[in-house]
Amino acid sequence: MVIHQIRKHQTFYMKGKSTNLELLSRHGSGDIYFDHATKQRSFIATRDIKKGEIVYTFGPKQVQNYPTYLTVQTGADRHIVLDPEFLAAINHGCNPNVWFNVDTYELVCVRDIRTGEQMTYFYPSTEWNMTQPFDCTCGSHNCHGYIQGAAHLDPEVMAQYDTSKFIQSQLKSVAELV
Repeated sequence: MVIHQIRKHQTFYMKGKSTNLELLSRHGSGDIYFDHATKQRSFIATRDIKKGEIVYTFGPKQVQNYPTYLTVQTGADRHIVLDPEFLAAINHGCNPNVWFNVDTYELVCVRDIRTGEQMTYFYPSTEWNMTQPFDCTCGSHNCHGYIQGAAHLDPEVMAQYDTSKFIQSQLKSVAELV
């Protein structure tokens, strides 16, 4: 989805269907929009971002030993609530353009992003077993369908993505069992 100069609340047409977006907040390199048709938030780039660029730094607002819908996994029983919290509006995509590097606490651009493009990351890059699996609707040519976490994907698929050290160690442990 690419958005061009949206005002505070506006209806526009995307791929032949009407979409009603509302600007919720602005955050430098990206703005958060709410799509009233899908009831989803999206984090939209406000400028061109180059591959390799650190888009934001983040840290743990809270560390807990259990996952939730809004946490990011950093270890076996370690899940963080993101600080700044607005980064939780970055949705999943099977062809992501950003990656949460939880080892350095940096949101890294993994492919060029155009102004108006939604920022997405591959949830299994940090999540081993997700607390709320879902049917992916990203529409990417390489969409993986039902997203449950890295534990449920072939290691060859996972090798195509940047992943946290925790996910890498889990994948290595699984490979050693085979």
